[in-house]
Amino acid sequence: MRRFRTSGLVKAIALGVSALVCGCGSSYKHAANLDTPNQGIVCLGDSLTSGYGATPGNSYPEHLSRLLGERVVNAGIEGDTSGDALARLKEDVLSRSPRLVIVLVGGNDFLQQIPREQTVENVERIVAQCVAARSMVILIHLKAGVLSDPYYDGFEAVAERHGAVFVPEILKGIFGKPRLMSDQIHPNDQGYAVMAERIAEAAAPLLEAADEVRRANETP
Repeated sequence: MRRFRTSGLVKAIALGVSALVCGCGSSYKHAANLDTPNQGIVCLGDSLTSGYGATPGNSYPEHLSRLLGERVVNAGIEGDTSGDALARLKEDVLSRSPRLVIVLVGGNDFLQQIPREQTVENVERIVAQCVAARSMVILIHLKAGVLSDPYYDGFEAVAERHGAVFVPEILKGIFGKPRLMSDQIHPNDQGYAVMAERIAEAAAPLLEAADEVRRANETP
């Protein structure tokens, strides 16, 4: 079993962990590309991925790397919209042939008032291209509105259509908590650590499921 290197909120998770994958409830067996030959993990996103507000070594991808015990590439760029991330997807992500891509975009779309439909379309194209390149995908949702949520339904539907793992409301309980924030928008080291733990709760059983498929395929 894949084990977390932490004694914090995250515990070692077996395949039975509850998750929403392709509309299949608690099973990761129907996630796309469990049989991928690709290697490595890439995190695609904006400043929440690059680690704005964190001290060196404390972005969420770096925390995640320590939790999973695997190398994680940080492909986050501050200020990126979903369209910007889509435009550099091939060069920054797909060129690496990653086993797993973790996508976190939408915050800058909301701030720049990009139409919701365009954001969801961009996210769908990102996820679809990753799946076509034989990568597994975790799609992270960020609640952007205060009274309403423009992205939840659209992002969830994209994940279901393409066999991605959907992780909702990544900043829930972090946003607005001074002890977890570096400014009004970005987490601090502690906040990014909580984000990484939540993502690891989805990534660890997904990777374990893929490991099982790989072992089964290697068995004579």
